[in-house]
Amino acid sequence: MTLVDDIREYIRCNCCARARHRDLILSNPLLIPLVERWLDEILIKKRLEEASRPLAQHPTYTTPKRTTSRADSAATSSCITTASSAASRATTVETSLSSPSYSCSNGPRASIVTSIPLQLDVCATTLIYASSTITPSTTPFESEPSETQKRYNLRPRAVADSLAQLSRQNKLSSSAEFHAHINEPTSEDTVAWRFCEDLNKRDDKRDFKKGSVYIYSRKSSPGFVKIGWTSKSVDVRLAEWSECGYTPIELFRVTAVPYAQRVETLTHHELIKEWRREQPCKGCWMKKQKQIRHQEWFEVSQERAIQVLSTWAEFFKKANLYELSGSLKFEWRNIVDVMEVNREAITSKGLLEHYEATVVKDTALAKKAAIAKEATIAKEEAIAKEEAVTKEAGQAMSKFSLIRFGL
Repeated sequence: MTLVDDIREYIRCNCCARARHRDLILSNPLLIPLVERWLDEILIKKRLEEASRPLAQHPTYTTPKRTTSRADSAATSSCITTASSAASRATTVETSLSSPSYSCSNGPRASIVTSIPLQLDVCATTLIYASSTITPSTTPFESEPSETQKRYNLRPRAVADSLAQLSRQNKLSSSAEFHAHINEPTSEDTVAWRFCEDLNKRDDKRDFKKGSVYIYSRKSSPGFVKIGWTSKSVDVRLAEWSECGYTPIELFRVTAVPYAQRVETLTHHELIKEWRREQPCKGCWMKKQKQIRHQEWFEVSQERAIQVLSTWAEFFKKANLYELSGSLKFEWRNIVDVMEVNREAITSKGLLEHYEATVVKDTALAKKAAIAKEATIAKEEAIAKEEAVTKEAGQAMSKFSLIRFGL
């Protein structure tokens, strides 16, 4: 009953997971034909193996001699035979497991999917009909079935029902506007990984650029928002998105954001469970003749999207996070490590709170240092004043002595 699901999963696992192509096959119209083809090959092989077991116990089995007509005689004359008797006309049909297809041969050898040789009448011009149906395994293999010959459906009812259910799911998925972007997150899909990743990972150095981040929606997709960034003007970028066949409705924007693309990336990964990828864009197909699936859509409330993006933008504007080389500063790597050890969620809000706590702590330390410095200065001034008084007293005593002794 799980055969269809196993085949589907095997097909899916042959796609690229890192490039996010793996789940595209599940909504592709080619999925069902491919599953049916592999399913029939497996079931045909199984039937042929079952059919060969009783024949393997009787290696000298031959089909009964039948009365041939003039048409049969013509077919017989095209066969290559070396024996002169009916018994000697029975020859071995070699089989092969390497080929899943079936073909007619004018010679004494015809390829079928089984590993056990069968003794068949060569004059019958043996042909196995390969499709989703085949003659019952309890009857001897005969020549190519005629149109009126009844064929046996290899698919058990449970398998057929499972295939029908998969077909319905495929149709629903194909007609859906959005699909989950990341079904199987890896360690590289976490906020912590993306936050600690060097900015110079790209050759174009786009993560170093300052820009704007924005959020917009559209009337045709209620409940979905698009989150992006641009080094251009937000108005220009929204005008470009309108070429996809809809009017963007701007919800939020922040300008002059340092490392704007990194802010966008971190927002996307914080909302990874709500991250969606839309069907191929019709506007891009009309304009560029390319199937482009825009993947910056999120099935999330507008309030939640604005809260996450605005917090990341505020955090990056306030904190000096990265070195000139593009690597994250050592103190922030330590903060991330401590948060992970304490099982704290690495989010924009959590990191901003750590930054603010650090600022408060630094402010308190600075205030304490200022008070200590003021106390030190006051003490030094008191000592200096005392020394001045002592010096004046000494000078006065010296003058008094001179006057007393008439010097």
